[in-house]
Amino acid sequence: MNYDIFLPDLGEGIESAEVSEISVSVGDLIEKDTTILVLESDKASMEIPADVSGEIKEIAIKKGQEVKTGDLLIKVELKQSEMEVEVSSQPKKQETKETKETEVPEINIEKKQKQETPNGGVFASPGVRRLSRELEIDLKNIRPTGKKGRITKEDL
Repeated sequence: MNYDIFLPDLGEGIESAEVSEISVSVGDLIEKDTTILVLESDKASMEIPADVSGEIKEIAIKKGQEVKTGDLLIKVELKQSEMEVEVSSQPKKQETKETKETEVPEINIEKKQKQETPNGGVFASPGVRRLSRELEIDLKNIRPTGKKGRITKEDL
């Protein structure tokens, strides 16, 4: 049985976010709560977990794409143990703002005050990271001038 994972409400007034990392590939086996992608907005960096276990059949988004609440992210073929999940509990894509609110699993959104990343422990906000990608600047080569060693837009 196939299961579609849609982008849940990100909360905190965040309407959309950019896909900064896709942590899975087609054919991967995932468990519930496995991080499937990472989103960045001007306010926060968010990890989006899977709400089911199974095999990735299709990835409907691309790195760098802007996604909104209700957008299809990934299609998963459920594991046998997950088949017991009622189909009615699967969230539906929102058609318009006027339609009834959908049931979307809650996710933990963690605002990162200190941005520790696997790329050498560089400290920068999501907005600075996005600008550095656009300008093709490696943050490791920038000397930070912000508080507590944070790289600012002016440093770029």
